[in-house]
Amino acid sequence: MYAGRRTVTLEAGQKNMTDTQVELEFTVTDTGIGISEAFQARIFEPFEQEEKYTARQYGGTGLGLSISSSFVNMMGGQISVESRLGEGTKFTVNLAFPRVIEDEQQRIGEYNCNKSEREEEQHELSGVRILLAEDNEINAEIVTELLQESKAAVEQACNGEIAVEKFAESPEGTYTMILMDIQMPVMDGMEAARAIRALNRPDAEKVLIIGLSANAFREDVDKAMDSGMNGYLCKPIDPERLYQILEGFLRDRALQA
Repeated sequence: MYAGRRTVTLEAGQKNMTDTQVELEFTVTDTGIGISEAFQARIFEPFEQEEKYTARQYGGTGLGLSISSSFVNMMGGQISVESRLGEGTKFTVNLAFPRVIEDEQQRIGEYNCNKSEREEEQHELSGVRILLAEDNEINAEIVTELLQESKAAVEQACNGEIAVEKFAESPEGTYTMILMDIQMPVMDGMEAARAIRALNRPDAEKVLIIGLSANAFREDVDKAMDSGMNGYLCKPIDPERLYQILEGFLRDRALQA
């Protein structure tokens, strides 16, 4: 087994180009535990995990690679895996994209520039306090930085149980919104949402709770709503959709005041 420092490397490059399209190749290589040859044959199937203890030890549902494979296939591309136990794994994705002519590139550049200027003017979240329940440190830092750029105050919790404790121990009205990852260790997001709604305090019923998940199936959204959540955002988070939900909630609350 590999005993040194483990690494994950992402590489992207142009594979081929014609007058109408460009083919790109993306590779993700790690120096982790590797994948057995037998499991590689079914790794892109839904809910597949190599060992029964994988979900308990590392998290996950066995849907990530299935969803990734579906996206790649819908885009007309290919995804493959190469791996050896104890040595690491390499995933390769090949995708073809239409080429953009120079005039179109200029228009897109001007639109994005104007869009960025408008977004900087629109999003002002001073005085908004958000509790972010997310067990993945990288995801938590990205969302925190995104919100802090709009001057929101963000407090993190690494699992649902800690999120419930933070909310219960805070003065009433401390948090404007809770961003709740659905799948977390110790206590998942839906359990935590139900626990917060059950607290004997007025703001437990009113605080906005938004679920975060990579699962975009209708049944997943329905379960989140049934647990007491007000909304649902798919990962990776679309900043504009996040701002839209939060600002809409703040407008509604101001009208009710």
